[in-house]
Amino acid sequence: MDQITTNPIVIGIDAGGTMTDTILVDQDGHFKIGKSATTPKNEAEGFLASAEDAAEAWGISLQDLFSGVNVVLYSGTGMLNTLLSRTGRKLGLITTKGLEDMILMGRGLQAWADYSYADRLHAVTHHHPDPLVPRRRTHGVTERIDQFGDIILPLYEHEVHAAAKKLIADKVEAICIMTVFSHVNPAHEKRIAEICREEIAAAGADILVYTSHEVRPVIREQSRLNSVLIEAYATSRGRKQLK
Repeated sequence: MDQITTNPIVIGIDAGGTMTDTILVDQDGHFKIGKSATTPKNEAEGFLASAEDAAEAWGISLQDLFSGVNVVLYSGTGMLNTLLSRTGRKLGLITTKGLEDMILMGRGLQAWADYSYADRLHAVTHHHPDPLVPRRRTHGVTERIDQFGDIILPLYEHEVHAAAKKLIADKVEAICIMTVFSHVNPAHEKRIAEICREEIAAAGADILVYTSHEVRPVIREQSRLNSVLIEAYATSRGRKQLK
């Protein structure tokens, strides 16, 4: 490769199960590659070591590298590995009363995707994924907001207080909140989160609170529920490390 005289404008970093790879690219398409061992306990260490290896190959300092780029792309298997190995946070869930079994029911696609035609014909081969939060740590509270965002049933706050106290006593690491039509009107989710934080502070606990309308404000409760659970269970650790 010809001598490179310009600085890279794009950094691409991929953290795999074994190695973290970095590729630097400038505006003319010249590139250099760096590598380091992946550090699962703190991805930031492997991130910086790999980037430093690439910067050295380019002939610039790590500070010059990050101060001059336009785009940093990062991907990795950390979240997927956490989900597959079931090594994420201990979760609790507060949802609209009547939807406590939603995560156990799931969607057909979640359990039948990629099965062969023969396997789909014989349910004995069917295996539903283990839930990220068990039924005993799922609590329903009375409330109802309709599809227009109007409050049909007010939030029964005493039920929220009771649910929060039970989850704190169960020593959960994060509390997830998902209510019906919160993507239209998140008032009840916000109030549930406030109550949970009040109870957490009163107990002197260190528990994070996640609401579905903040993580993924889209129609369909199952999508919001899955997203907020995955965020709390597996994603937030990586976000913290990157930050």
